[in-house]
Amino acid sequence: MKNVAILLILLILLAVWFFMSVGVSLPTIFIFLGWLLLGLGLLAFIGGDRRGGIIAIILGIILSNIHRF
Repeated sequence: MKNVAILLILLILLAVWFFMSVGVSLPTIFIFLGWLLLGLGLLAFIGGDRRGGIIAIILGIILSNIHRF
């Protein structure tokens, strides 16, 4: 499971690099990744991983609203 988490972090960093290289602003990237994490958290919560789903939902809400801080 640790390998999957590391792979997911690397995938997110690659997505941020790609979006920034084509000219997308950083707050837009955070909003997109936040909504993506929120959706994956909901799927995990429904699928039975309660703790992981709640953590992903909370992180998704924080990440999608980070541009307001």
